[in-house]
Amino acid sequence: MNKVAESDLSTRLTECWPRHRCMSGACPSCGRAIQRYFVAEAQKLLVAEATNTKIVSLVLDHQYPRGDLGKSPTIQTLQQRAKDVLGNSGVDFALGGVDLSFNEDRDEHRFEEHWAPQLWFVLPSHNLEQWIKALRKAYPSSSAVPRPVKVLNWDGDPAALAYALKTNFVRRVSITTTNKKNRVTRKIRNTRAQRLRAIERTELYRFLHNSGLSSRFFLLGCRVTRTNDGFSITRVRNSQISGLAQRSQLGPQNPLERAQR
Repeated sequence: MNKVAESDLSTRLTECWPRHRCMSGACPSCGRAIQRYFVAEAQKLLVAEATNTKIVSLVLDHQYPRGDLGKSPTIQTLQQRAKDVLGNSGVDFALGGVDLSFNEDRDEHRFEEHWAPQLWFVLPSHNLEQWIKALRKAYPSSSAVPRPVKVLNWDGDPAALAYALKTNFVRRVSITTTNKKNRVTRKIRNTRAQRLRAIERTELYRFLHNSGLSSRFFLLGCRVTRTNDGFSITRVRNSQISGLAQRSQLGPQNPLERAQR
């Protein structure tokens, strides 16, 4: 993985313009373009599936202290365990993205502050009970992550697809408040999203740049393929799900060449 100096990355992002994109994984403009591309491609695939669809939020069991994000495995490696769990549970199609947040417990200090990778993806509800059970077994709750697996109904809103590749990364701060009901006072745990500090933003941007623009795609049973019009995300039938990610990575060119048109 090629490393980049902070000053070089800043210059590259500053010089990013329409028709002259920097193609950096840390670039908000390029990130929003590839986000739009993903939403358009995902909608076409989901319409073709014509089935009830679920949204899954999955917090991965990897935590990295501030300063150690660059020492973490690649984003593709972080995804692979979840793909294996889903594939072994009869899931042959899912697509979404990877998010990263910096998590803190302000009041009770139940966990050390850390970077936390999260998957957000949609998939058909076939074998629902089987894959939910498998995910919850593979990713148990902890003091840092009380609910690592959340499953929601998808109503067709494309905003849910865009969320998978959002470009506004945050600091998730756990706080403790009190609630008084029927003369009983009890503690309630809440999470507030706050802006990343400069030191965290710099670390994250360097990690995303070194990871690559397309690395945040989470694709199971589908892959990015070159077409006459550029690139499309296409369904893969009867494929070996494990290892598909290695065959679906983009080269120096990517969907942005189409998204910019």
